[in-house]
Amino acid sequence: MTINPGKVDLVMANLVSAEFSSNYGPFAEKRGAAYYETEGGALVKNPHYPDASPVRYCDPTEVPELGIEKGTGLYDLIGRPRSVAFLNHPEQFMEIFAGVTGGCLPML
Repeated sequence: MTINPGKVDLVMANLVSAEFSSNYGPFAEKRGAAYYETEGGALVKNPHYPDASPVRYCDPTEVPELGIEKGTGLYDLIGRPRSVAFLNHPEQFMEIFAGVTGGCLPML
């Protein structure tokens, strides 16, 4: 889930498996995501998620074993099948990702 609190358009992309499809049913059933951001920037918990995890802020994480490093663009991964193979076969990369935490900090 991504929220753009800025006043300018957010440019972003997601890497997803070719076998992936979006399922927005739970969002419709629970009237949105687990948290809403108000105009003032405060995050408010959606009461339809009584067991929602706390919000975390995460820094980008490098995974040099797969060629995923700062400065590497998404298009740079074309022609590097190993760099994106984890999307379809994550079980083959558990050891590599076991130590990846993304520098996440809980929201205070």
